[in-house]
Parts: sequence; C-alpha cells; structure tokens
Amino acid sequence: MAIPVYVPQYRIFSEAHLGLRQGLSDLGLQSTHLELTAALRIALETPDATERWLAGEPIFRTAEQA
Repeated sequence: MAIPVYVPQYRIFSEAHLGLRQGLSDLGLQSTHLELTAALRIALETPDATERWLAGEPIFRTAEQA
C-alpha cells in the first residue's frame, strides 16, 4: 500500500535532513538515526549529556536504530 506524499515538502525535508547529518558528521559528532523516546531518556538522565556528546562520547549508542 502506497502512502501519499506531498513531493515538494518531502524533498525539502530530505535535503535538510541530509545537510544536518552531513554537518554533524563533518564535526565528528554522532549522526545516526535514534529512537526518540530512548534518546530523550538518555539525554535527560545522563549527567552532562550535552558536554559528553559534544566531546564525542557515544552516549546514545543504546538508542540507535538498526
């Protein structure tokens, strides 16, 4: 079953998403797809989560999607 998509909006999203992932990768930061609820829990419960992530620590590894 095909899901209807508004093509112009999908293209804008796709390009913005690609640019964001490329920018994170260029900075050496994690840019993998994460499961939102699991990643949010990690971010809220991990001491100094932002600083640790910016330092390159893979704090979201358990929230990565296959």
